[in-house]
Amino acid sequence: LIAGRVRALTAISVVEAHSPFVAFVEEATRQLLAQGRSSQAQVVTADSLSEQTRGDWQALSAGSVFWLPLLDRKQALFGGLWIAREQPWSAAEQALLLQLGDCYAHAWLALQPHKPWRLRWPRRRIIAVATVALLLLLLPIRQSVLAPAEVVPLDGQVIAAPLDGVIATFQVKPNQAVSKGEVLVRFDA
Repeated sequence: LIAGRVRALTAISVVEAHSPFVAFVEEATRQLLAQGRSSQAQVVTADSLSEQTRGDWQALSAGSVFWLPLLDRKQALFGGLWIAREQPWSAAEQALLLQLGDCYAHAWLALQPHKPWRLRWPRRRIIAVATVALLLLLLPIRQSVLAPAEVVPLDGQVIAAPLDGVIATFQVKPNQAVSKGEVLVRFDA
C-alpha cells in the first residue's frame, strides 16, 4: 500500500482497484490507521478489526498477517506491506521483516521523482555573491611571466678592427641593415 491504496499484489500484474481482496486490505489498513497502530510493525490479529473485516479476512486472506509500515526519513508513514501466510511469524522472522521494511522504504523513496536541485539561498545572498564575483572580474590580473633569457644571433659573425682604440661614435643604429664595406664606427684619435 502507498498512500492508502494497494499498488501491487504478489503474482498479479495489474491491480484491480475494486476487487474484493484489494478493498479488504485497504479497509483493514484504514482501521489500523484509525487505531493509531499503523506506524508500528506488528502481527495483525482478526480481533483488532471490525466484525465485517473479520469475515472478509476468513474468506480472502491467510491466517497470519504481518503489517510492515514504510516510513520516510522523518518517520512518517507513507505506505506499508500486508504480508499474509498460514504459519505464525516467529520473533526472528519479525526482526528480519523490520530490516526488510527499512530497505523497501529507502528504495521506494530513492526511486521517486524529486524536485530538481536548486540553490536554496535567499535572493539577497544570491545577489551579493553575484556582485562580489563580478567585482572580482574587474581586478587586474598579471598575465606575464619573468624568466631569464639570452638572445643569440642565428648566424653570428665576429667583427674586429685592425687597430686598438676607443670608439668615438657609432655610425649605424641598432637593428639597422648594413652592407659589406660600410663604416660602422669611428675611433677616437
